[in-house]
Amino acid sequence: MTTPSASFPRSTPPSLLILILDIHPLSWSLLSSIEPPDPLDSPPPIAPAEHHYLLARAPIGPITLPDFLNVLLVFLNSHLASRWGNRVVVFAASAGKSKLLYPTAGGYDGEEGPKERPNVYSPFGMLDQGLERGLKDMIAEEETRMDDQDGEGLNDPPAIVSAMTKALCYINRHSPPPSSESTAPTNETRILVINATPGAGSNSSDNSSSTKSGGGGMRGGYVGLMNCVFAAQKAKIPIDVLTLPPASTGTEAPIFLQQASHLTEGVYWRWNGRGGLLQYLHTIYLAPPALRQTPFSQPPQDAVDFRAVCFCHHDVVDVGFVCSVCLSIFCKPLPVCQMCK
Repeated sequence: MTTPSASFPRSTPPSLLILILDIHPLSWSLLSSIEPPDPLDSPPPIAPAEHHYLLARAPIGPITLPDFLNVLLVFLNSHLASRWGNRVVVFAASAGKSKLLYPTAGGYDGEEGPKERPNVYSPFGMLDQGLERGLKDMIAEEETRMDDQDGEGLNDPPAIVSAMTKALCYINRHSPPPSSESTAPTNETRILVINATPGAGSNSSDNSSSTKSGGGGMRGGYVGLMNCVFAAQKAKIPIDVLTLPPASTGTEAPIFLQQASHLTEGVYWRWNGRGGLLQYLHTIYLAPPALRQTPFSQPPQDAVDFRAVCFCHHDVVDVGFVCSVCLSIFCKPLPVCQMCK
């Protein structure tokens, strides 16, 4: 008689999934305007298995924010349905601003809350209606803010670092680490970043806003992101990253989000632009961290780019000069550290 394998747990504790959604209008404008490649440039199918070639090489197409939200809601509902006690928290990062979308922090300000719908699982209905209302309110606030500022803040990078900081504070408040005397199972907590902002252009050498903000268009920069990464690493909170801009857009991957995923033992994956987002979300990101190695397996991670950002010009550098006192990085040698003096 064979005994069950002890390499994976027989049951897992409830899981808290904190989602950070990038809703920058310029980023989604780029994603919704992706043009499929010219069919004359693609190689001809291999005969006689022409249908196999068409299935393996789905065409590259655009994706809009409403279409992605429909896919995202199915994924979040699957997370709630996978185990009783699972929870979902959603933060949104726009141009220079981040906000908690679900659950609502201060109620509904005298308005009616989510309505109960027959034949709908109550947590599903609360999540769908709450996230939809929170997203509409934030978009309306952003439109008003852009109109008041005459569109000056539209080019600001998304506040992903701000949203990640709020997510870590939320975890520390609502899911504190267990004490040494506690025997109750702790909740599994993870952060999933949906990044819609591409990195710097693969052929560009200018100092674009995405390069200055950390190779992925993040407001808060390299130092703020690394502080969040070290805090998550100490708390053993994995940071998963899904990058939506495909390589066909001619942009690089956000290297610092890739570093954040690698350092916290999370999962990083870049969409290829060929559809199938719901299948990818379920296959790669649905399993909790305790089950990611056994019995499930994760796709191999790409080579991680460990370049840093200089503190003087905020540029990504291949070779930097580090201060021996404060560990600041500079792109050229300086007789006196600008951060220490």
